[in-house]
Amino acid sequence: CAIRTIMMMTHHQMVQSSSEGLYDGEYRQDGMMMDWKEIQTQADIDALDQEMCGFHDSCIVGMEYKSGSFVNRDHSMTMTWRPEDYLLLLTFETQYSDNVLELLFSGLRRIHLAGLMRDYDCSIMSGYLSFHDAIIPDDPRRMIVWADSDWFDPDRIGAYASASDEGTMTYIVAEGLKWRWRKW
Repeated sequence: CAIRTIMMMTHHQMVQSSSEGLYDGEYRQDGMMMDWKEIQTQADIDALDQEMCGFHDSCIVGMEYKSGSFVNRDHSMTMTWRPEDYLLLLTFETQYSDNVLELLFSGLRRIHLAGLMRDYDCSIMSGYLSFHDAIIPDDPRRMIVWADSDWFDPDRIGAYASASDEGTMTYIVAEGLKWRWRKW
């Protein structure tokens, strides 16, 4: 599977996109979207896992990151430390549905994206999704962790950056997660 699009947008384009329904449940030109379903409990995780057949035979086809920070017209920089401003939108396609799945992570804390490499493709056999407490050093709060393999070991976060299996592991750590289907 190939990544079809990676959007690189300026702050002004993101503000415009956001105001046009990019992160809400409203209609867009590319199809009707359902409202976001927030992941708050293990039952919510189980429901998403069932909807996506454990992410089996799916792949990430797009990604969009928004930090909330931007450069003003006078070239001064506006920074934010509000978790709700750090957003990552992942788009998945699966062989089990004619729709596209979107995962919207908020309060993004860590991301590791596995790129192109020899003897590896980006198809997902089974994903990992779980809550973890104190997974970020000096932060005891509960985070949600998604990975593109069910053999992901959350105790090794950070170690994957230097380990031999680093290239085969995509994972995300965030404070919150919402998901929805949209038409392909």
